[in-house]
Amino acid sequence: MRTVVNTHHHGDHTFGNCLFPAAAIVVHESTRTEAYAFGPARDLGVWDGPDWGDLTLDPPFVTFTDEIAVHAGDLRAAVRHVGTPAHTTNDSIVWLPDRSVLFCGDLIFHGGTPFLLMGSVAGAVEVLEQVVAPLGARTTVPGHGPVFEGTGPLEATLAYLRFVLDVAARAQAAGVTPLAAARETDLGRFAGWADPERIVGNLHRACAELAGTPRGGPIDVPAALADMVAYNGGAPLTCRA
Repeated sequence: MRTVVNTHHHGDHTFGNCLFPAAAIVVHESTRTEAYAFGPARDLGVWDGPDWGDLTLDPPFVTFTDEIAVHAGDLRAAVRHVGTPAHTTNDSIVWLPDRSVLFCGDLIFHGGTPFLLMGSVAGAVEVLEQVVAPLGARTTVPGHGPVFEGTGPLEATLAYLRFVLDVAARAQAAGVTPLAAARETDLGRFAGWADPERIVGNLHRACAELAGTPRGGPIDVPAALADMVAYNGGAPLTCRA
């Protein structure tokens, strides 16, 4: 393999870089910075697994700011930064216009609950509406979940994110904590999605931004994860996405 693209810095997307020693690792400038800050594979103490094994930190080799193109023969792939914090502060997409195929990273969890704790709920809505949807991709490869045709999972993700923003606005107005708001909220059509406890982390992020924290700005991530565990019944979280 000659080239690996990391769509963002999270370990489930970067820890395996060391398994491709001959490949150029291509990322946004901020992804390289965040990958270094995150460090090598390790247990964060709140998820039940996985066992990462002995994986070394293999930092990205090629970085870009706005967009870079990679080629496989005559096939061109545009790797683009999305422009604002969304799933994380450093999300990129890979767009193959000749095939109408989009690799969207974790901007969409197909069948799972989106997770915006390290990004921005409002930013994710903006990116899906203004960056992803206008591409009109025939085929989308999400960061988690099955490949899909059309726009169904995109529209469902937007519906969930708007739902989170609505709950956060009401919680902020009432002076309710994210955990309390989550416990009082009926997830409705989203209850069957994997990892529903992410509503708590998403509310931490959305409420912080309503209180003035900039998109992707620092919040108390350990406290948010602890609240997710509490919402989940005190057991370690199991990520199935």
